[in-house]
Parts: sequence; C-alpha cells; structure tokens
Amino acid sequence: MLSRIRFAETLSTAEIDAAYDRRAEVVARFAAAMADVDALIAPVLMRLPPSIAEVEAEFDRLNMEMLRNTSLVNLVDGCALAMPTPGAVPAYAMTMLVGVKGADARLLAIADAVSG
Repeated sequence: MLSRIRFAETLSTAEIDAAYDRRAEVVARFAAAMADVDALIAPVLMRLPPSIAEVEAEFDRLNMEMLRNTSLVNLVDGCALAMPTPGAVPAYAMTMLVGVKGADARLLAIADAVSG
C-alpha cells in the first residue's frame, strides 16, 4: 500500500496538475449523469471478503479489490451509504446507495424508504 502512496513522488508537478484537471472532468461528468437520477445502487464489495491466509499472500491485489467500488465513489466526489441487503446470502452482504456530493439527506431518505 505504501507503494501506491509513494507513486506520487515519481510524478512531475505538470503530471499531478493534469491528474487533478482530469479528475475535475470526471466529477463534472458524474454530476451531469446523475442530474435526473435519485441514486445509484451497487454492491459495496465486488467479492466476498478474503480469508486471512489470502490477505497474507496477496494483500495489495485484495486490498484494491475490496476498495474498488467505494473508491469509485470517492473518485467522483460522491457520497454513499451502505445498508444490509435483505435476504442476501451471505447475510452480511451490503448494498451501497450512491449520490452526488451533498446528496446525503436524499440518500438517507431513500434508504429509509427502501428498508422500511
């Protein structure tokens, strides 16, 4: 994980500025795409949690897999909440409601309506 953080040390100021500009474009496109959408529904995790032995053998890859869906929400500067998925197997499966930045109250109302 430290290698991902230290990667920034290999970039020039121009590359970092370009990355910030590109992210701003992605954030704007997400906001535009969500203009007429109350919320996106997605699984919180892309896979079942790994065993300790799996994590010890392949931490970096598994860490990225486990953070994939929530990291995408962070990338687009969105907000999200996780809620239990009724009837899911395994029982700890979670569903994520995703909205644009500042849509926290809207997401809470949607979660209340669908779980009620």
